[in-house]
This record gives sequence, structure tokens and C-alpha cells, in this order.
Amino acid sequence: KTYTGEDQVLEISADDITSGSMVAGEELVVNASITGKDVDEYTDLDDGASWNVTGTTAKKDNYDVTLSGKLTIVKDETEGKVSLEDWTYGETAAIEESEVTGQNDYDDPIYYYKAKDADDSTYTTEKPVDAGEYTVKAVWEETANCDEISATDDFKILPRKIVVYTEATKTYTGEDQVLEISADDI
Repeated sequence: KTYTGEDQVLEISADDITSGSMVAGEELVVNASITGKDVDEYTDLDDGASWNVTGTTAKKDNYDVTLSGKLTIVKDETEGKVSLEDWTYGETAAIEESEVTGQNDYDDPIYYYKAKDADDSTYTTEKPVDAGEYTVKAVWEETANCDEISATDDFKILPRKIVVYTEATKTYTGEDQVLEISADDI
């Protein structure tokens, strides 16, 4: 069975007989199960496991019944997804949004960043602040029930646009005239 985060039960019944057989007119009645929750193999029968024989002349002492089974819970195939919206230099940085499909017991992911076309060895946990194109990588660390997974998304920090304009009217003097432009003209 696949990990769900919930208790899972393997029901054991007379249909699971692997060797031996019942005498004609007699029937084996089994009340047994094995319960597990996390990724693992379970073989211990749940409390109250029992069996009985029914039929007109059936006697339980005529049978030596062994009840056993194995419940194996495997890791779920999960996928992660991350997104990070663009923002403009100097504004509040966008917040990463991430999600995981399937049943899982992951903690929040760790986010890593790099320049968009840089080698993967350059990922760092420091979120960029300068204008440019980048990649965010979300990593969900392996747990007892789930493999490590990751997801990436490209984003931009856009350059901050500034327009500087001023104008002046001057009377012709025959000399070069200068129009001074300063930060006050923003």
C-alpha cells in the first residue's frame, strides 16, 4: 500500500489460505488484520485476531491454523511545485509559494537561489536583491515516509525605472547655454 498519513489495514481472511484445505462441508472463519501507518513492513497481528471452523460436525481441534501476513507501506510518489512572482528593485520582495501533491509529512521547504543561467553549484539560501534574472529552488527534505523532492521557478527583479526631465526657456545670447539637469528633476 502507499503511504497516506493514516492507519492502513490489511484484512486477513479464509480466502488467503496458501497451503492446506478444509474438509468438505466445513468452513474456516478468520477475523484478523495487520495495521500500519508509516512507511515500513508490518507483520504483527492486531489484537483480537482469531479463527474458527463452522459446519455441522466441525471441530476447531481438527485444524492447526497459522494466521500471518505482511503489510508493506511504501513511499508515495509526490511532486513539489514552487512559484515566485517578479518584483521591481527596491520594492518588497515577492514571497515564495509552494505546494506538494500526494500524501506527505514534509516540513516547509528550504529555498535556494541562483542567477538564472548559472551552474547549479551556485545555489545559495540568500535571496537576491539586485535587478536580474534568477531561479528559485524549493527543497523538501527527505522524511521517514517521503523522498526528498525539489522544484524550481524562474523570476526577475526588474530594474527600477526613473525618468528625469526638465525644461527651460532662455533668451538667445550668441553664447553656448547650458540646461542643468539634476536629481531634483525626477
